[in-house]
Amino acid sequence: MALEMRIYNLQEGARKGCWKPGQAGRVSEDGLKPPFYVRDQQKRLNKEWIKLDDATTLQEAKAAALTVQETLRALDAGVKVEEAGAIAGGDTLKGKIREYLDEVEINKARKSWLAYKNTLENFFLDFCKKQFVKDVTRKDMIAFKNYLKTKEDVSPRSVYNHFLNTMIFFKWAKHNMEIKGGKKGDWPAKPEREPDMYTNDEIKRLLAAADTENGKRMTKDGKEVWTERLVLLSLAQSGLRIGELAHLTYGDIDGETSVWTIQDKADWTTKTEAGKREVAVDPWLTNKILEYKNGFKNSDFVFSQLRDTAKPDTHLLRVVKKVAKRAGLTGRFDAHKFRSTWITNQLRTRKNTDIDVAKWAGHGDTNTLQRYYKPLRFEEETARRAATAANQHYVDMARD
Repeated sequence: MALEMRIYNLQEGARKGCWKPGQAGRVSEDGLKPPFYVRDQQKRLNKEWIKLDDATTLQEAKAAALTVQETLRALDAGVKVEEAGAIAGGDTLKGKIREYLDEVEINKARKSWLAYKNTLENFFLDFCKKQFVKDVTRKDMIAFKNYLKTKEDVSPRSVYNHFLNTMIFFKWAKHNMEIKGGKKGDWPAKPEREPDMYTNDEIKRLLAAADTENGKRMTKDGKEVWTERLVLLSLAQSGLRIGELAHLTYGDIDGETSVWTIQDKADWTTKTEAGKREVAVDPWLTNKILEYKNGFKNSDFVFSQLRDTAKPDTHLLRVVKKVAKRAGLTGRFDAHKFRSTWITNQLRTRKNTDIDVAKWAGHGDTNTLQRYYKPLRFEEETARRAATAANQHYVDMARD
């Protein structure tokens, strides 16, 4: 059957024809990029412009357009062609995934988009050969879980993350497979990484190595540079997540009370609703940061991109790793380790309630804190005395 529909793609922000029936000669695909469309002015599929979601080349677009053409003819004849209509409407698995990733790319951080893209395109589509979203079953997802476990380069935590990302996609696509939760359910186990803390010696060495070049402190206009040390101290003093610190603006800092407010920005939101909070830090650190405001607006990010203070520096993690390498430290050095240290130190003082610490850390409840009690154990003499006091009378009996 010959294709009798014209094919369009986006050119300079508008839909323009890139192929027409009867076009002679081989059509060059140079510069022809998806998405591709065909037009149905009668709107038989409830839309004038039909996006060919699965088509990434002109040849693929012609094949998809032929399917749409046959679908429209079938509809004109009064025949219901559900699967062909699904192809035309973009309900294929590949089409829906592409539509979902386009939406994620617009609304989420690039890091999140890359994570979903990796899961859905490199893992799920490689595994699942079903054509339509509606055909994916609970049995397929259990098989996908087991498939991930066979991958040597996929850790147990990554197995869980890939499964979670895929289920989030199906929830977006409004496809319910009644996946069972719980330890004995269909989901893979979610390994919890034990909290890892910095020692005082490690933090001391990190601060000593920060803002140095060839072993000497860096200066600018006769004034000592504090960029790296401010990043490290801010993580250590506040317990903020790396994204929260990156999106901290000068307007979020109260210079009088030394309280930092974590709140949504125009193109960024906190990880959870509980993430919206206030955190008290040492006044010395707040004053040191405000010294560097130098006429910046309240809306400017404290740790901004070098040439644009209106954009956050999303690579603060590199600062931690770079300084750790310069300090000659080995092992795991990242921003979350500062957060674990901050939470553990808050609990170690035994002066703050779990509710307070959970609130300051941006946790929705106190259950998460249980993991942070483990490192405390009995390294403190006061903890050891408290644990043995209840049974001290037995020792007293033996002495009598």
